[in-house]
Order: sequence, then structure tokens, then C-alpha cells
Amino acid sequence: QAQRVGDIYPVGHTCELDFKIPEDVDVLDLVGTLKRPSGKVDESLTLKPGPKPGTISVSFVPREVGEHFLSVKKRKDGSPIPGSPFSILVESEEPTEGVGCPIDYCFSLDDVVLPDDILKERVKGTLKRPSSDKEEPIDLKLNSDNTLSCSFVPRETGLHYIYIRKYGRQVDGSPFVIKVTAPEGLSKVGKPYGMGLESSDVNLPEDYPRLSATLKRPSSPKEEELKLVLNGDNTLGVAFTPREEGEHLIHLRKDNKEVEDSPFSVIVGAKEEKVEEVHP
Repeated sequence: QAQRVGDIYPVGHTCELDFKIPEDVDVLDLVGTLKRPSGKVDESLTLKPGPKPGTISVSFVPREVGEHFLSVKKRKDGSPIPGSPFSILVESEEPTEGVGCPIDYCFSLDDVVLPDDILKERVKGTLKRPSSDKEEPIDLKLNSDNTLSCSFVPRETGLHYIYIRKYGRQVDGSPFVIKVTAPEGLSKVGKPYGMGLESSDVNLPEDYPRLSATLKRPSSPKEEELKLVLNGDNTLGVAFTPREEGEHLIHLRKDNKEVEDSPFSVIVGAKEEKVEEVHP
């Protein structure tokens, strides 16, 4: 039976996961595959060293709803690492693209040859915010399933433009437009929620390896670890799925010490109920 990992992930947004591996195994000694809900063939995934010693990182973009199976095996004898295969659940609902919520955008580019164009730095990305006349560089991420994505935290409402250029010329479909709205104020039970974290104690990207984050849910006496994401515009983001109403606290620490403005409070409201109209 597959081991369930992480929260419930939305379709179209990059799913990033870290896994522990045996101490005597190197990432080069492992192979990864992904089986999508409707797929009969396992797709090859690129495994990368994780953020901590003894871990690996995997990223892919889910294109459909349902259970995805990720397998990590030893290259030499085909034996799985502990816990493999891993189960990742994907749902159709996407997080609101609001101010302060990290946005993850996946591209479909016919003009770009992956992974060559990224590895050889032929393709560059920039972001233009609503109140700025200038474009700022944004990192393009090559995911393990050979898709391309980028991420940033919007600081204002309005239209944000992402420009993708190859050899200095815009590719077909560029610029890509993302409409950002005001935050809803309350997160909802069962709905994936993402937010940006800022602190005067944190200098990015230099401090990123020294940072950690945890979530304290209202009814739990313990804190659970959260994955910190360094976005392409050098902002910090986290995401989680609330399972209950009330105040959730996100603790951000540098070298295991709480930073300025931490913990960050997230108020979660009741799950939206679907009301069916009954006509006589």
C-alpha cells in the first residue's frame, strides 16, 4: 500500500516534495517515476539533492485530479526506498490568487525545448507588476517531470505580466497575464491556503538554508513542519490545507530562533457548504 504524503495539491500548480533516503545511498544511485491517475505508463522523473543532508527533492505539475503514485527505487537492484511508492492526492480547486499569496504558474511553451533551453540558459523570464514600468528578473524552474514553472508573491492587486524570452525574443504566448485580487480575509476549511512570509530579520536568498517553518493548528498541542518555498522573486512562501476552524499560527525560525513578526496568524472559517435548491 502506498504511503500518503503532503497535503492535497491543486491541479496546475507545482507539487514539490522532499523525501528521506538511506544514509548509504546517493541521489545518483536512485531513479524516480510518476504514475498519473489516467496514465498506463510510468513517467521518468529527475531526482535532485534535497535541502537537508540525506534527502532528495522531486517536483512535478499535476494535470488531472486523482491519486498520483511516485516511486523511488535503487538504480542497481530496483528495490524501493522506505515508504515508496508514495501517494499524492490532487484536487481540482486552486488557491485564490490574492495579494500576499504565493502564485505558482506553469507554462506550456511550444517554442522552448526542454530541458536543453533552460540548462543552456537560452530562456529568461521577467515579471512586470501593475504599478511598475520596469520588468524584474524571475527564476524559471525546470521541474522533475520536464515542465517549466515560476513563482512569485504579488504585493498589489491588478494585472501581472510574465515575459518569457528565448535569445532575447518573446516566445509564442508571452506575456502571460495573471489577475491578482484582494485577499478574501478568511481561509476556509479544506481549501488549500498559501501566503508569503516577510521579516526584517530575514535576508533572501542568503538566509534561505537557515530557515524553517512550522504550523500550529488550533486543537493540536504540537507544531508540524511546513515546507518553505523560495520564489523566483526572492520572496518566501508556505502553503497548507486547514482541517478545522480557528486561528492557525505559522512560526518562522532562523537557526531555530523565532524571527521578527513570527508567528504569523491565519484565521480559518467554516467549510463552504453546497446548498441544493429543492423545487416542489
